[in-house]
Order: sequence, then C-alpha cells, then structure tokens
Amino acid sequence: MTTLPTSTLDLQRSIRREKVMRARSMSEEERLVATLDQIDLAFEWMREGIRQESPGITDEQVCQILTERLDRQRRREDRGLYVLATTSA
Repeated sequence: MTTLPTSTLDLQRSIRREKVMRARSMSEEERLVATLDQIDLAFEWMREGIRQESPGITDEQVCQILTERLDRQRRREDRGLYVLATTSA
C-alpha cells in the first residue's frame, strides 16, 4: 500500500471537515434530501456503467441487471461474505 503525501492527506481532511460543517448546518429535511440525491446519483452511475458494458440494451434490461446485481450484493452481505469497511475520521 502506498502512502499519500502530507499535502494530499491535509486536503482530504479539509474536505471532510468542510462536509461535516455543511451537514451540521443543515436541517434534518435538508440532510435527507441531500442523501436521497446522492443515492439517485449513485444509481444513475450504476445504470450508466451497465449501458457502457452492454451498448444497445433497453432501459428495462438495465433495470433488470441492476436489480440482479443489488440482490447478489445483499445475499453476500446476508451470508457474511462481504463486510463494509469502517472509515476512521
């Protein structure tokens, strides 16, 4: 594993602090909306990745593939085959 330069680590910490401060200043409703927006963006990225892998497929096929992948991931988590990594602040 490579070590990041101090300047990169400082930038990462600064960005994280800024995000935390922004989140703290938001109402619960604003945080919920921001979270849902991030989820929508993540799903769009996943759908676009599927379209890149399989050009010409229909939107219905994209949704089917995405659903299968998410189901497979849930099964891995349920079986303990995949554990989310914790991040240190």
